[in-house]
This record gives sequence, C-alpha cells and structure tokens, in this order.
Amino acid sequence: MIAGNKHRSVWPLVRHGKVVQVSTLPLRTTSGVLPWCIYFLPNAPMKSSSPFTSPAYDLLPADIVATIPKLGETAENPDPTFYLKWFTPDSGFTWYVAEYDPDSGICHGFVIGHFPEWGSFSIHEIRQVRGALNLPVERDLYFNACPSSTITRDY
Repeated sequence: MIAGNKHRSVWPLVRHGKVVQVSTLPLRTTSGVLPWCIYFLPNAPMKSSSPFTSPAYDLLPADIVATIPKLGETAENPDPTFYLKWFTPDSGFTWYVAEYDPDSGICHGFVIGHFPEWGSFSIHEIRQVRGALNLPVERDLYFNACPSSTITRDY
C-alpha cells in the first residue's frame, strides 16, 4: 500500500500493466476524510461512454411487444395484465403498459405521477421525456408481466 506524502502531489504508477494514479488530495466521505485515493485509468482510449446504449433504453423490445394486446382488446377485462414498466430515474413518474398499438405508437395503461391514473400515452412522447437530471425514461429490466391489481391496489 502506498501512503500519501506531505506535499499533496500526484504520482503516476504502473502495476500489472495498468496505469494507477495515487493522489494525496483529501477525499471527503460520510465517514470522514481519506488522506488519499487511487484511480485506475485504462491503457487504451475509452469507447463511447453514452449511457443510452443499455437494454433499459429499449422501451419496446420485440419479444415483449408481440405479447401485448392491441388497444381496446382488454376493455372488458377488470384486471388486465401489465407487460412493461417504464420509469424516470430522476423523477417520480412510472408507466405500466397494458395495451399497445404499434401503428400509432399509443399505449394504454396505468401512470403514477403527480397522482395515479389510467390513461393513454404516446411512446413517441415518452421517448422525449427527461427528468430533473435530463435522464431519459428507462424500462425496468426486472419487471415481469403481472395482473394490474398487484400494482393498482396500492393506489
């Protein structure tokens, strides 16, 4: 372990083929001040760091869209199934999709925002929504299709 020096300088080091930089600038944490910190820097230039390449930004994956009923098909069902969950990671909005029309891009489902409500929303508009930190809407990758009552009963 390399300890920091009194002069608060930065030393570049190479260990096991990786560039390591040890800084003695103080790092404030919730548990106090650390006298130094270590940064691992890549040897090669970084690839695109765009966060919008994650599967979470694919709001309508083809395998799930094929299972979603068309608009109006669940109108008589008192407890339709939600197939997708979208949310804004930097604000309090969540959309649950029960029906979808691929031609118009209109979805019908349950929206939790300022107040919870059933309604229709456009996928084209959802893709343009940004929260307080300018983050786009994401799909919950761990959401499994479920009856709407499992979500709506809490509202």
